[in-house]
Amino acid sequence: MVYQLLKDIEQLLGGKESLTAGEQSILERSSQALATLRNSEDTELLKQNEILVRFCPATKSPVLVYYDGDGMCSCMHNDTIAEDIEDVKRWLEDATSATPNDTMSYQTEETVLDDILSSEENCETFMEVVMEEIQSDEEIYRHKAHQLIQAYRSENCDDLIMALCGWSMNTLLIKYQQRKEAKNNE
Repeated sequence: MVYQLLKDIEQLLGGKESLTAGEQSILERSSQALATLRNSEDTELLKQNEILVRFCPATKSPVLVYYDGDGMCSCMHNDTIAEDIEDVKRWLEDATSATPNDTMSYQTEETVLDDILSSEENCETFMEVVMEEIQSDEEIYRHKAHQLIQAYRSENCDDLIMALCGWSMNTLLIKYQQRKEAKNNE
């Protein structure tokens, strides 16, 4: 709505031959706001299996949605709107809490995976992390089942792991490294 209003202002005032100082100021501010609202550098197509937040057309409340890749989004509702909103808050907190230090490159990820497989003790440490995350995941079973089945059907290992424990493999590997480091410092 705001985007379209600014486009209308830009079209209306941009089409005039001469502008007053006030109209010129409004046109310039509208153009600046449009560049902020919709930047071509941060615009992309949706990706299959992407999780997004939207206002549900039925409940008119925020909800997580699953994009299936064929132009359809499915709302992932809980039993109540309040639970939907809590899921959105938790998802946003998780999405915004990651810092550049909380990610690792593919090469580093492969090194950590090899490290895990190099010893029985490392395998146990990794599985301790995985099992604790599965047990502490607060996602309701209906959503977990939906996400797990969708991930299986789309043969998406990353989404399968996310459905099981609520974390990506990358995050699990970071948690493993932290656990291993803590054990070594004991």
